[in-house]
Amino acid sequence: MAEQPDDRDAQLERALRAADKIEIIERLSLYQQLLDSRDLDRMDEVLDVDAVVDYPGMEDNFDLGDDTIVGREAIVAWLRSSLVTARTVHYMTNHVFSRCDGSRADVRTYLLSFVYSSDGTVSSPHTTGIYDVELVRRAEGWRVVRLRLEHLYLPETVAFIRGLHGSG
Repeated sequence: MAEQPDDRDAQLERALRAADKIEIIERLSLYQQLLDSRDLDRMDEVLDVDAVVDYPGMEDNFDLGDDTIVGREAIVAWLRSSLVTARTVHYMTNHVFSRCDGSRADVRTYLLSFVYSSDGTVSSPHTTGIYDVELVRRAEGWRVVRLRLEHLYLPETVAFIRGLHGSG
């Protein structure tokens, strides 16, 4: 039985959505790598100019200012002042898309983060969390317009990170 034109259109649409998802996952991976390398000048490759990030608990747990930051420049400035000097390695895993329609996407992904102090000690237990991310397609590719990270901290992790910030 020969393929119908509608079948080819549906296959093409699925292939395009799959390509979008790959590009989006690459953007999210780049976000994590830029954080780890502290190469924050490249955040324009990930964040939309008017992006909004929410890091609930950062103010209460670590005295790091507002939990919600608006605009790429403000986000980058906040990250520069907030990231610990210790080495970090972030992983985003288990990407599940609730929307990916060619122009907008919503994805939930898990965070697993390792923090190494200057003496090589690793934070234990490791920092985990859940990212909810909204992206839009721009001329230069997919960009994050809203990112929310709900950290799932244990008290000993908070104490470890506060110590790295000198506030513990």
